Amino acid sequence: MRFLLHLLATVAWALWFGATIATFVFALHLFHTHPDIAGEANSAMFVVFGTYELILAGVAIAAAGMLLVSYPSKPVVILIAWLVFTGAIGMFSALGLTPRMEILRTQNKQHTDEFKRLHGRSMIAMTAQSGMLLICGAALIVTIGNRDKAPATISEDAVTPAEKV
Repeated sequence: MRFLLHLLATVAWALWFGATIATFVFALHLFHTHPDIAGEANSAMFVVFGTYELILAGVAIAAAGMLLVSYPSKPVVILIAWLVFTGAIGMFSALGLTPRMEILRTQNKQHTDEFKRLHGRSMIAMTAQSGMLLICGAALIVTIGNRDKAPATISEDAVTPAEKV
């Protein structure tokens, strides 16, 4: 069971981290190669990415939470804390910044100060999220390497005759 929970958390984390980095790469590439459609294409990409990352954050947090319930340890608590904090940044971006930027883009206001301010905050959030996801990956490795055994039960052989009375 521990293996499956680690696998689920790791796959969700890897897809989330990979998509975050890919979003940066694809958005930058579109602006360099197709500046005429880059704004609209990147907007669509970020809207879809927001939903995708929230689903993956939920899966990663749920798997880590089940891991904590099944095999409690300090590294798993730290992993959950990092995943929750990183997921909160993703939620702030996906549910707060991106929709407001999309509204401004559809109103053809992508060159306004408000759009530039939102875009700057979005870039900061995505960069912070990328760094935090990297730390989550390190925490995942620690939890996988942490093979604390369950507390041993006292067997009849270990009890001294004086304790049996």
